[in-house]
This record gives sequence, structure tokens and C-alpha cells, in this order.
Amino acid sequence: MSIDCADNGAKAVDIYQAEMEKYDAILMDIQMPEKEIPIIVMTANVFQEDIDKCLAVGMNDHLGKPIDIDEVITKLRCYLQ
Repeated sequence: MSIDCADNGAKAVDIYQAEMEKYDAILMDIQMPEKEIPIIVMTANVFQEDIDKCLAVGMNDHLGKPIDIDEVITKLRCYLQ
């Protein structure tokens, strides 16, 4: 697995659009426009209403901070099969 980082959602979209075939998933901290690639929000907001809001705006899934790497791997396996 290789990882690229972006300073914000807009830059992440630019990076993705430049080499779409390179990416299988996007992990991000806050909202960005829907894409046809799994988007898993990573946030400290972990109440059910926060999770529901993320899903309602088009995120595919939610990971609460602090990040548990085993949970990240589980979610990635779910979406990247």
C-alpha cells in the first residue's frame, strides 16, 4: 500500500483527478465533493448524529479519532475488495 497526503480536500481532489487509476480510496478529515471512489471521513466527531451527517452528505463511511489502525485496515478491506 502506498499513501499520498494533501493539505486539504481541494488539493486531494486535484491529486486524485490527475491520476485516478492510481487510487483505490480516499481518507479525509472533513467534507469534500462526492467522487466514485470510497470516501471515509476521519473525525473526532463520533456521536451517532455526527456519523449520520457524514453519511448524509455522501461519505461512504466514518472513522473516529484517535484512529485505530486495525479499524482502518478493516474498513479498507471492506471497500477495496
